[in-house]
Amino acid sequence: MDINELFEQLTAKMQKEQDEYRAWLLSLPKEEILQRCYEYSTREDILVALDDAHLKEEELQALLDCSYPLSAVYKEYTSWDTNYMQDVTDSIQILGERYAKEASEKEREEAR
Repeated sequence: MDINELFEQLTAKMQKEQDEYRAWLLSLPKEEILQRCYEYSTREDILVALDDAHLKEEELQALLDCSYPLSAVYKEYTSWDTNYMQDVTDSIQILGERYAKEASEKEREEAR
């Protein structure tokens, strides 16, 4: 089996896993669904990122051999320290600075 076929199999397996997770999620009460939004969204992002992962043949095969590769990747990702909250904070600050600058420029233009 060539690398493209392995990739397609892994993609299909992970998508099936996500489809089953989604069906299970939708069977839960609304409050529980809300508590799992981050996981669902992150799992969707993992599926998108898979295209850019550039996995080698042996890596693809190893993930295919895993019973739940999407869950395994999600668990690995959530074990890392990320800068997510710092990125959110930086976004707030950058946007605040941009809006303040735009407001100041608008005030100067109106004063003319």
